[in-house]
Amino acid sequence: MKNLATGVIAVALIGTRALAADMGVPTRSYYPPAIYDWTGIYVGGHIGGAWGTSDWTDTVIPGLNDANAHPSGFIGGGQIGANYQVDRFVVGVEADLSGADLSNSVGGCFQDSPQSCSTKVDWTSTLTGRVGWAWDRALFYGKAGGAWARFKFENPCGDCFSADYFASETRSGWTVGGGIEYALFPNWSVKLEYDYLHFGNSTPTFVGTAGDTFTEIITNRINEVKVGLNYRFY
Repeated sequence: MKNLATGVIAVALIGTRALAADMGVPTRSYYPPAIYDWTGIYVGGHIGGAWGTSDWTDTVIPGLNDANAHPSGFIGGGQIGANYQVDRFVVGVEADLSGADLSNSVGGCFQDSPQSCSTKVDWTSTLTGRVGWAWDRALFYGKAGGAWARFKFENPCGDCFSADYFASETRSGWTVGGGIEYALFPNWSVKLEYDYLHFGNSTPTFVGTAGDTFTEIITNRINEVKVGLNYRFY
């Protein structure tokens, strides 16, 4: 009797499903969520802050530290890039250009209290490769490549009855960084990124207001934090 009742219930369940299908009644089905596709070319803009170090070293007396400036300030600019996604793995390239207002002046440089040494950064730029991992609408990525920046150096002498000296140069170096990008809409995404730019040693020539010159070894490094918005073309 028990086996008969079990069989009747099973037949009733099968019949109910079949009837629901015939009547067009929807039944529950599980579909995995679609992975956001980061493939495409994108353009965008960014703003942020930056800080760095600018170490001045004497060229006449090796190893003698003349000044340590720490320029800091705001940056803002734009970027353009392209991504290609395979499953959750994303590779791409990106170029950016940031106008900068970074500066710092230190007194008493060259072991001479009337003198000051200042470093100013007008702009920075990078060209990098990107590698990332997509998780739902978030993209975690790292980047590395080349970096460029425009530096200006000043050595006003104050009241020491000497000339004021100036130098400028566009430097090249390397950069590493990383960040997270999140898709707000199918074409729009926001990002938060940190980049470290290293420009090594250079030996700019300072030209004085009286026409004389001198050289100085200067090592420049910059840290950048950016918040950006991208529009992606599919």
